[in-house]
Amino acid sequence: IKDTIKMSMVHDTKDSLFVSKCSWKLTWPLAIGMLVPGFGSTLPLGYGLGVLNSPQKVIRVWINETLQINHGILLSDSHEVIVWAVIVSIFLIGAVISASFGALVADRLGRRNAFLVNHLFSLSASFIFVFFKYVGSVEILLFSRFLLGLTSGLASSLVPMYLSEIAPQPLKGSINVLVMVFLTSGLILSMVSGLDDLLGNTDLWHYHVGLFGIPVVISLLLHAFLQESPTYCFYISKDR
Repeated sequence: IKDTIKMSMVHDTKDSLFVSKCSWKLTWPLAIGMLVPGFGSTLPLGYGLGVLNSPQKVIRVWINETLQINHGILLSDSHEVIVWAVIVSIFLIGAVISASFGALVADRLGRRNAFLVNHLFSLSASFIFVFFKYVGSVEILLFSRFLLGLTSGLASSLVPMYLSEIAPQPLKGSINVLVMVFLTSGLILSMVSGLDDLLGNTDLWHYHVGLFGIPVVISLLLHAFLQESPTYCFYISKDR
């Protein structure tokens, strides 16, 4: 009798899992919950990782010319490498700092508001990237890279957390794969748009480094339809 009961329980469990896997349906709130973090947070993260690779020769020439005009400094080859390394790595410094506080920000503001703040800062970084060339300041380039790093580090904490909390149980693994999909898409986009024939040339490279603002705008337009995480509502805000 015990064996029969155990076998029936196993079959019931398998059947319930089969039903739950097959009966799920993609709803608009779930789709918005996947797209808004992807376009506004994860894609700019991937874009920021590779955005300076393709047009680096053009940008380094601009840095040399700008420092010579503004400060009368003519960089040697070794000093140019150091300045370039600082500009590239300050993105990662910002990411490490903000990633450490990702969970705290998410709990204090809520997942939905945290995304809104992150996307607004990301859009601000995009605008700075587009227009800083006209100001002619290497310092502003450093600041915008650091700001993008801050938003990217926060995204690395917020997005997996939010997706795991809104995903139906049978789809948690599949939906979390979207983090890597959007990240690699941003990386590929940065490589392609940085080609000389597109935006990686002397006249257009500043548009290239700020191009990630377009998906951020899309996510901000969809933000009004983004739902708060059930986990946050139940356990933290006690909104049951």
